[in-house]
Amino acid sequence: MSRRQHQNAQEEMAGNANPPIEFKADHAAVVCVLHPAVAPDAPDLAPNEALTKLQTTLLEEVARNPGISYRDLASSLERNETTIMRNLQKLKKAGILQRTGSHKAGQWVILKRQKT
Repeated sequence: MSRRQHQNAQEEMAGNANPPIEFKADHAAVVCVLHPAVAPDAPDLAPNEALTKLQTTLLEEVARNPGISYRDLASSLERNETTIMRNLQKLKKAGILQRTGSHKAGQWVILKRQKT
């Protein structure tokens, strides 16, 4: 790839929403480096947004039993497992909750308390 082709390719990619691509050329080869795109989506919970009653209850359950599973949470709260997973995902995206360890023997960790 010539220097001009390299420059044209980078200019074309500059306005593209896809992950940026960087071309590095030397005498022997051309290397194409894909840089991961930074997701522009905002967290599901704003920094000062109050938690829902379910999310507050989930945090209380997790504080009581850090090793609790999705299935056990759904059963104890009489909610669908998908609803539990979706709300836990929102808490994780907001930086309030984290799952550490394996899926089977992992633990929930509350990273910060949120206004209720």
